[in-house]
Amino acid sequence: MDSNIKNDVTERHLLVVDDDLMILRIMEDTLSNEGYVVHKASSGNEGLEILKNHSISVVLSDYQMPMMTGIEFLSQVRERYPHTVRLITSSTPDHDIFNEAIRDEVIYKFLPKLVNLDQLRMCVYEAFQRYEQNS
Repeated sequence: MDSNIKNDVTERHLLVVDDDLMILRIMEDTLSNEGYVVHKASSGNEGLEILKNHSISVVLSDYQMPMMTGIEFLSQVRERYPHTVRLITSSTPDHDIFNEAIRDEVIYKFLPKLVNLDQLRMCVYEAFQRYEQNS
């Protein structure tokens, strides 16, 4: 990873939402090592509570979760926090769902679940760049 990326990430708050605690821990460790302030939730409802109490710039959510899907969660995030950049990850092979969500601006980008960690880092970095350009 480019050292300029790591030096450029002071006080960037990110929310990661996933009901798989092992995946949540891997993402938290990976992204906090890049200098991001990582907030984590295991459900969409928990994520919405965190968003109420923290200034979050980027949200990364799993698609398949109990009670509400990642698309449903990120749709609510978009309504309440329209400037937040929204990413989704999934092992679901049906990319039509995600292409439609990108087209409808519910999400900025789709990442395959268990993505290469360098790709995860780069996508999150790009999401923060997008947030800062549009703020």
